[in-house]
Amino acid sequence: MSADNGVYIAKIPLVGGGAEYRVRHCQNIEELAVEYAWELYKKILEESGIVEYGVSSIEFDCPLPNWSRKEANKIIDKAWVLFQKERDIKDIIT
Repeated sequence: MSADNGVYIAKIPLVGGGAEYRVRHCQNIEELAVEYAWELYKKILEESGIVEYGVSSIEFDCPLPNWSRKEANKIIDKAWVLFQKERDIKDIIT
C-alpha cells in the first residue's frame, strides 16, 4: 500500500482581479481511501461545523501522466500561449 501525500494550493484568478485559493491535503492510500475520506470529513465538520460540498468521488478515464517537472512546464507554457492567442483573437473580433 502506498501513502504518498501532499498539501496542494490552487491559486485561481478572479475576473475582477485578485485571486482565490483552494488548499487540499491529498493522499494516495488505495483501498483505505473511502474510510479516510469520511474520517477527514468528520474531523473538518467537528472543527468548522460545516463541510460545504461534502465528500466527492472523482474518477478519471486514464492514468495520471508520468511527466517530469520540466516536461509539465513545457506543456503548461504551450497551453498558456494558446490561451493568450485565443483571448487576443476574441478581443480583436469583439
